[in-house]
Amino acid sequence: MLRIDGAFGLFEGLGFDIQIKDDKATLYHLLSSDDTPMYTYTKNDDFIFRLEVPCTDTKIVLSEIPDPEK
Repeated sequence: MLRIDGAFGLFEGLGFDIQIKDDKATLYHLLSSDDTPMYTYTKNDDFIFRLEVPCTDTKIVLSEIPDPEK
């Protein structure tokens, strides 16, 4: 799997994450924290450093699928 992140923030931030697996790209909203795990998917989960939520109404266009070997 190849991941491409774009985020804004210092010590914690928000942005996007593109995950490319088996020649398919999926776009996620991204929240991340460097120092303290502060996010959970549900109120009963353990805290994590990185939260990724799939975008449901977004289309991305890549000129080509990046080669993870390069």
